[in-house]
Amino acid sequence: ASAAHPARFWDPRSAKPLPEPLEHRAGVAAAAFSPDGTRVVTASSDHTARVWDARTGKPLTDPFEHHTIVTAAAFSRDGMRVATASYDDSARVWELPIDQGSLADWQRHARCSLFALENGVLVNNHSPCP
Repeated sequence: ASAAHPARFWDPRSAKPLPEPLEHRAGVAAAAFSPDGTRVVTASSDHTARVWDARTGKPLTDPFEHHTIVTAAAFSRDGMRVATASYDDSARVWELPIDQGSLADWQRHARCSLFALENGVLVNNHSPCP
């Protein structure tokens, strides 16, 4: 990620950039991989965050819109949500349009989720993982 340029994937063997940059209309303040390594989320000065396929660099979601610069983004431990934060101190949680598996899979992942809602407030989830 770069404040002045688009985010890029680099081939670790050749140290060369892969062909397509992860396009935003402004620089990228932060980037993070999903827990399984298949997706990347970027946070941009263009007031958006976006999720990308880590293998192809193609966008997997429409832009997640904020009113100001998006300064941070992270996946939940189960990879089903993204939390973003912007320059105006707002934070948002986005549900991702992905296959969520069976109810048993979801319940197992939910216990390990980085985020939890308690009385409508987003907090760290301190529940033990199986």
